[in-house]
Amino acid sequence: LIAVGFDVRYDRHEVSASELRSVLDECRVSNCGGNVTMPHKHAVFDLASHRTPVALHAGAVNTFWWEDGQLIGHNTDVDGVLATITALRPEGIDGDVVVLGAGGSAAAVLVALARTPRASQSRTIVLARTPERAVALTQRIAPGAMVVRDIQSIEWTRVALVINTTPAGMQTDDPLPLDLDVLRTDAALFDLVYKREGTRWVRDARARGHAA
Repeated sequence: LIAVGFDVRYDRHEVSASELRSVLDECRVSNCGGNVTMPHKHAVFDLASHRTPVALHAGAVNTFWWEDGQLIGHNTDVDGVLATITALRPEGIDGDVVVLGAGGSAAAVLVALARTPRASQSRTIVLARTPERAVALTQRIAPGAMVVRDIQSIEWTRVALVINTTPAGMQTDDPLPLDLDVLRTDAALFDLVYKREGTRWVRDARARGHAA
């Protein structure tokens, strides 16, 4: 931001659901924009006066600012997901994609996947703890996607890419969102949980030779 001539301060704050409205009110008074992550992406979408087309498509907001006192919501996750998929699969996705989770981040992933080069036989498969939520999500964004209830329902030899949208890697013990043993050796992985050193899932996958 300094490089393009903006004099700003970018801070991180932990905000509970009960505090969200008051924090946004403070941001409005000070004309402060920002980012939100799980679990607030749907809430800020609902609170926004105006949403950009990509935010409307995803049904979730991760970036906000104010114009004439009106809350504007945007979603940069879609472009971020697209860039990461391109880096992991520069020749395109030739195989199935498994999306873990069905929240706001999963919505952005499904929007991005609809814009990626795909082999005609490639499928998008959503695996979530609450299948009903996943069904509602796919019906809205990706009607052609499959929703499954357990990993045994997935033909893993067809899977070329797995994208984790769950908060598993944010937990203290950093659990693996999916056992790496089920994957074929050339499958790529993408964890939306961001840590400076990467999540344990990503580190373990790289150690096994996966693009992650």
